[in-house]
Amino acid sequence: MGFGRVIHGVSASNPDNPLPLQTDGGGRLLVVLSDPVTSPTPIDVTVVNQPEGSVVHTLEGSISVVDHWSQLAHEGKLFSASWLFPAVANNGEAVLLLDPPAPLFFHTKISVSAPGDFHMYLNEDPTVTNDGIPLNAFNMHRGIGGVSTGGIFRSPVVTGNGVQLFTSQGGSGKKEPGNTDFAEWALCYHHTYILRAMNHSGGVMEITVGLTFSEEVCE
Repeated sequence: MGFGRVIHGVSASNPDNPLPLQTDGGGRLLVVLSDPVTSPTPIDVTVVNQPEGSVVHTLEGSISVVDHWSQLAHEGKLFSASWLFPAVANNGEAVLLLDPPAPLFFHTKISVSAPGDFHMYLNEDPTVTNDGIPLNAFNMHRGIGGVSTGGIFRSPVVTGNGVQLFTSQGGSGKKEPGNTDFAEWALCYHHTYILRAMNHSGGVMEITVGLTFSEEVCE
């Protein structure tokens, strides 16, 4: 899908917050909303002639609303990295190290999957003596050659966990059995981060830790 010049719209529910709009190759408007639409409130769209900003015309009728993550995937700006740790001992950890590239941040969603109980932790500025093994971050648009410029590693050597930003739990009897998705995070290049999934199943089990992310300018 090809995108044309950027135009802007105004949400009827929040007229002070312009929403970025784009046109596809067929001239249809694509609307990107940072928050889901939870009511049938109409969206008023005005097309402007940039950079002058003069109004060309106001649209009437229906428009196509595109989820932000879907738009990133269509543009080749969404990446995925994951690793299955095949035999994590009870009270052992599956760990990924995240090193966002300057001057960007990882806009990321975290996912952990395991057949038994686990605790998940997100830590900032850990003490790491060895980065571990680099992971490939795959572009989720397989027809586009863009690659991630950040660093993602598995099994780093961590001697201090740093600041714990977030913790949760998953597995059998905890949310959806075996799989837990966590909130979005904007992880800025000023810091490094580790994702830790600790096995609390009572035995050895496999754990998959992954993330879906884009790289955006850190403000």
